[in-house]
Amino acid sequence: MAIICIDNLRVDTIIGVHPWERRVKQTLHFDLQFSVDLQQSASSDTLADTVDYDAVARCVREQVSSSEYQLLEALAEQLCQGLVKNFALSWLQITISKPGALANSDAVRLVVEHGQPPANQ
Repeated sequence: MAIICIDNLRVDTIIGVHPWERRVKQTLHFDLQFSVDLQQSASSDTLADTVDYDAVARCVREQVSSSEYQLLEALAEQLCQGLVKNFALSWLQITISKPGALANSDAVRLVVEHGQPPANQ
């Protein structure tokens, strides 16, 4: 098993509970990690034999940019469920950062995980 990481994927969306947050898009930052089995793709050198990380990133951008959740928790859970289903992921960890969410803080982060991490982690 191996881990594919997508770092600092930025997506603009409506997110938050305050009235001003419902009117303006904010940029969320996503870090994703998911397990892949390299055996077949390493020998075939074929994209069809692995998880296409460009397709994963595209899915995140499409799902998040069209959403209007109030809570990061709801967004994260729906995103995880969709990615696990669409890409048959056995393990996925998503970190969502919301810059500017609190005064005197760089960001608020939420980390969610689905499945069991690979044994070598």
